[in-house]
Amino acid sequence: MEELLDETTVSIKIWKDQCSRDNFLNAIKNSENIEKYEDYLYAKDGSKFLGCISANKMSIDGEEYIISIIRDVTKVRETEKKLLESERKYKELAEQLKLEKEIAEKNSLTDGLTGLANRRYLEDRIFYEFARMKRTWMELSIIMIDVDYFKLYNDTYGHMQGDECLKIVANELNNSVKRATDLVARYGGEEFVVLLPNTGKEEAHIMATTMKKNIENLKITHELSDVSSYVTVSVGVATFNRDTKLPCNMLIQQADEALYLAKDYGRNQVVAANL
Repeated sequence: MEELLDETTVSIKIWKDQCSRDNFLNAIKNSENIEKYEDYLYAKDGSKFLGCISANKMSIDGEEYIISIIRDVTKVRETEKKLLESERKYKELAEQLKLEKEIAEKNSLTDGLTGLANRRYLEDRIFYEFARMKRTWMELSIIMIDVDYFKLYNDTYGHMQGDECLKIVANELNNSVKRATDLVARYGGEEFVVLLPNTGKEEAHIMATTMKKNIENLKITHELSDVSSYVTVSVGVATFNRDTKLPCNMLIQQADEALYLAKDYGRNQVVAANL
C-alpha cells in the first residue's frame, strides 16, 4: 500500500503506453462504470500480463475518482483459447467424419463407374415401390437395357474406352428420366435398369423407345456391331399392377425375359413383356 499512496497509474507505470491509458479513460468517460475491460498491463517486476478491469466512477467530497479492480486473466484467456482451438478441431473432425460417413453411404448405394444407383439400392427401391403398388391402384414399370455387342466393343477399343462408353450411356439414360421418383441403376456389366413408379405400359414403352433412340443418337462408333455402325441398346419392358401375382423378387426377371426376346429378335429394339 505504501508504494501506491499518492501515486498515479502513470507514475507506477502500469499502462502499456499513453494510448492504452487514454483508451481506458475514454471508455469510462461517458459511463458510470465499465465491466471486463481488457488490456495488457505491467506488473511491479516489469512483466506484462493481460488485465481485466472493472471500474466505477464515484465522487468523494466533491472530487471525481475512479475505483478499479484489476484481475490477471492471462492464464484464463490462454485456457479459453486452447478450449476454443480444441472445439474448432473437434468440429472439423466431426464434420470430416460426417462427410466420410456420407461418402461411405453414397458409395454403398451407387455404382463406382457410372455414379448411378447400384444393384443393391435398386433392389431396395423395387421392394419399396412393389409394396406401394400393392397398397394403391398405381402401376409399376421396369425397363431393362443391355448395350449391344459390348464385349466386341471392349475387344476392339479396349477396356478404358469401354468404361468411358458405359459412363456416356449411363449419363444419357439418367438424363432421359424427368421425375424425381424415377430411378436409373447399373445392374451389372453393360446392363442398366430403369424403375418407373406410377407408370403404365404405354408410357413405359414410350420411355424405353426414347432411351433407345437417345443412345443411338449419341453416335458412339462401334465398327463390329451387327446392327449399326454406332453403339445401340436392346430394351425389355415389364409393367405390373396391384393384381400382379408375382413375388417382388421376380419383377426384374420379367423385364429380363423381354430383353432376351429383344436380343433374340435382332437387337436394337424394344420388347414389352406379355404378362
